Amino acid sequence: MVLIEHKSKPYIMREIVTNRKYCTFILFLFFFTALNLSLHAQEAKTIGEVLPQLSNDGAKAYAGPVAKNLGVNLNGAWFDRSPQAKFLGFTLEIGAVGMLSDIRDIDRRFSAAGTFRFDSIQTATILTGSGLSRPSGTDFQSSFQREFFDSALVSIARQTFNIGFSGATIFGDKNDSLKITLSGRPVTISYRDPLTNQRKDSTVSLGGSTIPLPFGGVLSPNDLPFNRLPLVLPQVSIGTILGTQVTVRYIPQIKGVEALGKYDMLGYGFQHNPAVWLTPLGVNLPFEISVGYFTQKITFESNSAVTSGTVRLKATSTAYGGMISKAFGMTLFNIVPYVGYLRETAKTEFGYDFETDVPFQAQPLKVPVFFEVDGGNTQRWTVGLSIRFLLMSIHVDYNFANTNSITAGIMANLSFEK
Repeated sequence: MVLIEHKSKPYIMREIVTNRKYCTFILFLFFFTALNLSLHAQEAKTIGEVLPQLSNDGAKAYAGPVAKNLGVNLNGAWFDRSPQAKFLGFTLEIGAVGMLSDIRDIDRRFSAAGTFRFDSIQTATILTGSGLSRPSGTDFQSSFQREFFDSALVSIARQTFNIGFSGATIFGDKNDSLKITLSGRPVTISYRDPLTNQRKDSTVSLGGSTIPLPFGGVLSPNDLPFNRLPLVLPQVSIGTILGTQVTVRYIPQIKGVEALGKYDMLGYGFQHNPAVWLTPLGVNLPFEISVGYFTQKITFESNSAVTSGTVRLKATSTAYGGMISKAFGMTLFNIVPYVGYLRETAKTEFGYDFETDVPFQAQPLKVPVFFEVDGGNTQRWTVGLSIRFLLMSIHVDYNFANTNSITAGIMANLSFEK
């Protein structure tokens, strides 16, 4: 039996070692169960395989939806109550939080215009569809046609064309192949005349072509838990000093959702209860209020199966706002409904090399690609409920925003406050 004195009230914590082991077991069981749910979203393709096959315009339209949902998830589950208006107290919560953000129907398919450079196989498909051929005969006519076809292959592969992208986004059906559409147009081909051995130019009319790429969506909602994008993070909150509580999230690089690759993250924030400054004046509010600020960064890395490089996603987010909560019950047994409003921003940066082969050249052409996508929300209302039982607490809330989300957490709660 251990006596802990707090504000002149003795608390008797029996069998604390047994309870701690039980709480720790339940906590990690929850964490790994939630993590396994996110790993359920494993597909044959990863962003390391698909993005290097897309130029800037197509990649931004294809991968943009996951960046929006990622920002929504990062700004969730930061709080489950407001800290008490105390100059000095003790709260400590250690556990895991999980987020599930809605995937909207309009984010599953897309069409967009952009620019693109075709590889040798795609170029050969376009030329064949335009009536050109590469015969294998040994006569003069066949030799001339092969020379002209190879010259056209090189000329087109070195040009950038205005094209149309359409098909599944990263959240689309994996069998809904992304397609590139090239409208018919004339192009100038420089070739060697086998009779004069001189370079000549000739204009060829390319027919309209639609070329399917060998992939569709890689994060289909049907393969995700509850048809939503998941994220699971460990979280620690400690307070209370001058009505302030600090929250930290940290993950070293680990393997997460297969389609996105390895990830690591660091986040932190605080909540401050301004009513602490009213206490000396004898003013005690019947509920707890607070203002908060939270920020974090998460980085994903997926090895490219097309190039020797890496596809990187770096998402940053910031949120600030106010919260209000009311605790009902005792210290070790209580229910806390809470409401919050946050203004938020998020941004995801994508970086990789778009690589395409050039006919009859040993080295492929690499074009660095970098683009940014803003998060899906600018503000949110949060309504939730937290329940504490002995040394454990759980909370669940719903977030109303442009992209709605559900967040939850389970904590080992070693606090001496409601």
